[in-house]
Amino acid sequence: MNKISILFLLFLFSCSQPQIVERQTVQCWDGSVTDSLAKCPLQQKFVDAGDFKVSFAVTKKYAELRSVLQEEVFDSTVQLLNSVFILPYDVQIVFSECKEVNAFYFPAQKQVVMCYELMNYFADLFEEFVDSDEEHGRAVLSATYFVFFHELGHAVIDIFNLPVTGKEEDAVDQLATVILAEGSFEMQEAALAGALFFGLSGVETDVQDLAFWDEHSLDLQRFFNVACWVYGSNSDFADPVLDVLPKERAIGCKEEYAQIKYSWFELLKQHMKVEE
Repeated sequence: MNKISILFLLFLFSCSQPQIVERQTVQCWDGSVTDSLAKCPLQQKFVDAGDFKVSFAVTKKYAELRSVLQEEVFDSTVQLLNSVFILPYDVQIVFSECKEVNAFYFPAQKQVVMCYELMNYFADLFEEFVDSDEEHGRAVLSATYFVFFHELGHAVIDIFNLPVTGKEEDAVDQLATVILAEGSFEMQEAALAGALFFGLSGVETDVQDLAFWDEHSLDLQRFFNVACWVYGSNSDFADPVLDVLPKERAIGCKEEYAQIKYSWFELLKQHMKVEE
């Protein structure tokens, strides 16, 4: 087993209790102080005319997986998104068979599609590295969450006509990491699961098969990026990252993450609901 998989699997799937750490305070635009930019008061400028709506397509091949997903927290996740974002129309989130291992955002249909085949791939990928069904389920769900918020990033860029400098794929990796890193212990785990997925995929790819031309960064680049951002968000939580992240990169991760979080908040704040 390679060094990346050993370190991250030991960390991700053996932790039983969250670590309690102090978060830095931030000052909002109105002078108030809170522990997260997402909690700052906002001025609502747009009319909320839509919702995120989730559905699970019927499937014989992945019936058990569909049942698990319906029992998990995606319904509550969508409710939370609807409490945060001001949407100009409904946006569909569909779990479905796709006949390929992937996930998509379709701008014309305003639809995020999460493929059952992708989650089945995660199940196979993590199976040999975990010791229990509970750990296996956590691993699959965590990686699924990272991909879901990645695709959500494509959706909000389209829906709100947000500017993007550089690769959009890198930008939505950043958003997925920020959303998860700013959440609960389980969501922070999901951010690291995203890094782990890229790491395992990257070490298995022959150099001759690397798609240098692709709109996505290389998997190992994405691995180190996400690992850096998670470490930058909470160095106590993500301390094992230092065993694989070069110190030349690690030293700037806190500032890099802070810039990413600030930038995404600035882009999205006018599309977020005022907190009561």
